[in-house]
Amino acid sequence: LASGATRRATSDPGYNQQPAWLPDGRGILYVNESGLKRLMLDGSAPPVMITNKIPVSDTTIVTPDGRFAVAPISIATPGVSVWAFALAPPFTATQLFSGPGNQFVSHLSPDGRWLLWGIVDGARQETHLVRLMTDGDKPRLGTQRIPVTLGGGKPIGWRRDGREVFYIDKNRAVTAMPVTLQAESAILGTPTTLFTLPQDSDQVSAAAAVTADGSRFLVSETPFAKGQ
Repeated sequence: LASGATRRATSDPGYNQQPAWLPDGRGILYVNESGLKRLMLDGSAPPVMITNKIPVSDTTIVTPDGRFAVAPISIATPGVSVWAFALAPPFTATQLFSGPGNQFVSHLSPDGRWLLWGIVDGARQETHLVRLMTDGDKPRLGTQRIPVTLGGGKPIGWRRDGREVFYIDKNRAVTAMPVTLQAESAILGTPTTLFTLPQDSDQVSAAAAVTADGSRFLVSETPFAKGQ
């Protein structure tokens, strides 16, 4: 940033998109036409394909310990499922969630122990919270699925201290909810409406991004949309 210099990171044929940083900042994951690939920007290792499963539009996330990547994948069975991929050989793939409906927009808590994710099943759109454990050879989920929204909503993300989550409710209201994370359970507080998105924002899950401290939001708006 100090010099303003840029360099091209990828040169694969076709599209190279949806980049995600590795926790140590030395490399990235990205999606090309063949699947999910790891590239070490410091040249410490050659590029490697993690999986030939191609993540859908949501950005791949990496656990804080750097052992696994989590991404929604469209597979042969109906709908979109959330998978985890080991980032070390043999790059084992583990399906975390499956239908009914499409599982999407996953967000890890800052400590990497909890997963916030959304479900779309027909007209129903909800946000849930579940414990994620990565201490074994394969990641696994806790048995308790905690509903964050009951009347519809899509997740935005976490506050940096892990004590608050944000989502967009069925009325396009950006909402904050306090959360107390315990060993294997979580206690949710009373949600607070912060502001409402314009009516013509179709991609509402991507229409708001929150800063780490939860004090500011970036909002995408359609020009001349109702409510502006």
